[in-house]
Amino acid sequence: MKKTLLTVAFAALALSAAQAVTVKWTETSSWTGGKAAIANVPNGTTCASGAVAFAITINDGFTAPTQQQTLLKLAQWQANNSWFVMNNEGKLGVKNKNNSPVFSESAVSVGSTYVLVANYTKTDDGNMSVAWSLNGEELLTATYDSPKMNGLDVELASGYILDNTTIEVSAYEGAPLSAEQIDWLTANGTAVLPEPTALALLALGVAGVALRRRAA
Repeated sequence: MKKTLLTVAFAALALSAAQAVTVKWTETSSWTGGKAAIANVPNGTTCASGAVAFAITINDGFTAPTQQQTLLKLAQWQANNSWFVMNNEGKLGVKNKNNSPVFSESAVSVGSTYVLVANYTKTDDGNMSVAWSLNGEELLTATYDSPKMNGLDVELASGYILDNTTIEVSAYEGAPLSAEQIDWLTANGTAVLPEPTALALLALGVAGVALRRRAA
């Protein structure tokens, strides 16, 4: 038991240490349309690294659209846009300026939450690579040949909001999300990572109380 608790504590500390990103912007289903800027940078600024995470929860009464619809648009890097979409089979997917849509293998189900992450990374040659994953499984990776960006924003367009869904989105800056962080979001059904300090203190506190009781 002691060994297990220490393992849990150190695992939480490891997640905390991996948390090189900071939350820049978060919105939930109260956001009913329009565009939100999440990286206001001057035109021509060299691109950085970071991530945008989406969590979409399918609620009772949901039906798939009759044709492919866009849920969200990630506008990035001199019009190299990406779109989060759903087809008429109820499958979630992504597409960008240069690629056709790539969809999940299975349709969504009521009561489930799906976590989509766009990791954007500055490459060694100064360009931008974007990797999309759904519940930890990679869907699409693309490299853009422009090392400059003129802003990054998310748009939830009125008229393309699916009924009976809840959408949460968070933008992170500083680094792409790690595999462990994406797994945590998927397991917890959210687009918001815990603050690293709070997570570490909670883990150590739980382990400490348990060990004290065991010693007593």
